[in-house]
Parts: sequence; structure tokens; C-alpha cells
Amino acid sequence: MVVCLEGLVSALKPFSESGKEVDLHRAVSMYHMKAIGKAALGHDFGPIDIDRGPNAFHQAFEFMLGELPRRGDTPAVVMLSY
Repeated sequence: MVVCLEGLVSALKPFSESGKEVDLHRAVSMYHMKAIGKAALGHDFGPIDIDRGPNAFHQAFEFMLGELPRRGDTPAVVMLSY
């Protein structure tokens, strides 16, 4: 996962050189999605581009995380858990 970490470092470098603010939570989250894609799925989800924002996979993952608490209280989901 060194390649993924190098991608994160190179994405953050312009921010450190210019003094611009960066959403570090987003950057680390994008790094984790990239690492999971390479390790678990064998797929490269593209470069970590903090200025452009999250890619489609990252957006879908964030949506899923937001939906989990809302859907966790529905009977259909509860029945699937046992």
C-alpha cells in the first residue's frame, strides 16, 4: 500500500507548499478507499485528487455510510441481520 500512501503524500504536497487549507479527513478517506480497492478488489480507483473531490466510488461509499443509520431501523434490514 506504499503506492497508495505515496499518492496521498503527493496530493497533499501542493497544500503544504502553498499554505492552502485542506480537508484532511477527505484526503485520508480517499486514501483508504484507494488502498481497499487495490488490496481487496484488485482495482485502482484512480488518483487521489483532493481539489476535484471524491471519485464516484468514494461518493457511493459516503452515501452508503449515510444511509446505514437511517435504514438500520427498518424491519426489512433488521430481519436480514439474523
